[in-house]
Amino acid sequence: MSNSIQVLSRAMQLLEILTRKESPMGLAEIAEAAQLPKSSAHRILMALEAEGYVRCEGQGLYSVGMSMICLAGKVIRRGIVFQAARFMRGLRDQTQCTVYLSTVNNFELVYLHRAPGPIAPVNDIGYVGDIYYGTGGRAILSTYSTQQLDELFLRRPLTPRTPSSLTTREAFVEELEQTRRRGYSRSVEEYIIGVSGIGAPVYDYTGECVAALSLSAVVGTIPCDIEAYAGLLLRTAEEISQWLGYGKKAVG
Repeated sequence: MSNSIQVLSRAMQLLEILTRKESPMGLAEIAEAAQLPKSSAHRILMALEAEGYVRCEGQGLYSVGMSMICLAGKVIRRGIVFQAARFMRGLRDQTQCTVYLSTVNNFELVYLHRAPGPIAPVNDIGYVGDIYYGTGGRAILSTYSTQQLDELFLRRPLTPRTPSSLTTREAFVEELEQTRRRGYSRSVEEYIIGVSGIGAPVYDYTGECVAALSLSAVVGTIPCDIEAYAGLLLRTAEEISQWLGYGKKAVG
C-alpha cells in the first residue's frame, strides 16, 4: 500500500471513530481506537480539521466537523430525505406552513430538508439551528435519556433567544415531559419573535429517533393555531418512520 493511500485509509478510520460517539473524543482515546501513535493521529486530525471535516472543541477534544456533516447530509438526502420529501410536500400543501426535516449532530440541530410555505422564515439545508428553542431539536431531545440531557446542559448552556424563551433547566425539562405526553413539541415565539412551530420525532428501523419533522409559520398568517395541525404532523411523522422501517422486525 502506497503512503498516500495509507494516510487516506487512516483518515477515513479516524472519521469513522469520531462518528461512533455523540460526544467529543480526546487524542489519546482516538489514537488507541485506531491503534496509531498519538503523533500520527494528531497529524491526520490537523489535516482533517484544516478541511473542516474535524472540529477541535478545545482542551484537546475532537468531533466531526461541519464539512463532514454537510457531506453526510448529501448522502442522507438519498435515504431519509428521499423518503420524506413527498410526505413533507403533502403536509406543506395541507397546512400552508413551512415543513422542515432536521437531525442532531454533536448536540447541534442541522436542517436536512425543507418544503417552504408561502409565508415563513426559511432556513437553508445544512443550516445549524438552536437545539433548545427550535421545535425540531426539542422533539428529538424529548427522546433523550437523563444522562444525555445532563451532557447537553453541560456542553450547551441555555441561551434565551426572545423574551418568550424558556430560561431555566427545570422549565425546559418540564416542557420536554409535556412534549412526551403530547407526542409533539411546540414553541411560540421562543426562537424567533412572531414565529410559532410544532415538531415530532421520526424513528428508523432500530427504534432510534433519527430526525424530527416540524412545522413553522408566522403568527397570524394561517387560519388557526398551529397546534391544530398536530394530528397531521404526527401522522406524517409516523408515515415517514414506517418508510424507514420503524415498527418492523429487523432481519438477521
